[in-house]
Amino acid sequence: MRTLVGAAAAALLALGPLSAGAQAAAPAKIAFINSQQILAVAPGRADAEAENQKVVNNVRDQEKAMSDSLQGMVTAYQGVEATLSAADRTSRETAIRAKQAGYQQRQQQIEQAAQAKQAELIQPIFDRINKVLSDIRVEDGYTAILDVNPGGGGGAVVAYDKNLDITDRVIAKVKSMPTATNSPSTSGTGVGSNNAASARPKGPTSQPSGVTRPPSN
Repeated sequence: MRTLVGAAAAALLALGPLSAGAQAAAPAKIAFINSQQILAVAPGRADAEAENQKVVNNVRDQEKAMSDSLQGMVTAYQGVEATLSAADRTSRETAIRAKQAGYQQRQQQIEQAAQAKQAELIQPIFDRINKVLSDIRVEDGYTAILDVNPGGGGGAVVAYDKNLDITDRVIAKVKSMPTATNSPSTSGTGVGSNNAASARPKGPTSQPSGVTRPPSN
């Protein structure tokens, strides 16, 4: 699984274009940011990364346990295969294949739940940054704020006026915002259960323009 910062820094930050009439009346006003720098120091990012690592470790532990169990079943069968009747061999092989199919389905469930939990952990950080970007765009009348992070969606920006870089201003405003009192909890997320839906982010599903969650792989 990708780290929260590594995944998030791949987004292009383009904010609410002006209407066609406004664009005709005035030239476009553009600003630039480096999303990786902002996300690296955003309040709550380190805690979210730590919680996400716990989720990743949990997934790995469960997958290893399933793999070890299946391998043990195969090894036990191979040890007695020569002594079994044809009917017994067929029965044991069928059981192994069923176990393998069950584990593959379970693996998909826990990984989907882990991805949902990752989204839940990072969403409050996105919301804070989006709020700051939207406020700055409105205050200064920007047509768009673009990401120049070379490792993300802003990689197409190869040269720009550094005087138009507002990364430091965004960081200062993000840090000055009140920190949410309720942080996401790893309990009841569905990573260790069959219910992946319980780990999905709460609240509206529409994503504001600005920093966006990367698509799940």
